[in-house]
Amino acid sequence: MGNYGFKVSKDGEDVKTCGDEDLVFSSAFDNLIRKTTGTASIAANTTVAHGLAYTPIFFGLFSRDNARFKMGYGGVDSSNILLDYMGTNPTYWRYYIFYHTGA
Repeated sequence: MGNYGFKVSKDGEDVKTCGDEDLVFSSAFDNLIRKTTGTASIAANTTVAHGLAYTPIFFGLFSRDNARFKMGYGGVDSSNILLDYMGTNPTYWRYYIFYHTGA
């Protein structure tokens, strides 16, 4: 079977001949696939079930004013993501859960 897929190279690089380090994207690389995103307004530590049979990659942002978001201090395990309450009532969250490729 031949070499096939989708590639995007950096400006000035020939996508047909450049090395992997000069690619912006390649379908041959492991890529994150988003399972779900969500928002929550919480007044205590809160869990959200992710519905996967393994511990997924999780990324969360929190805000005290629902306008300026920064990296959150949440967690993830084999059943749930944890959204930490940040001491203001409420704490706003935006969260992203990703599939593992090949999982």
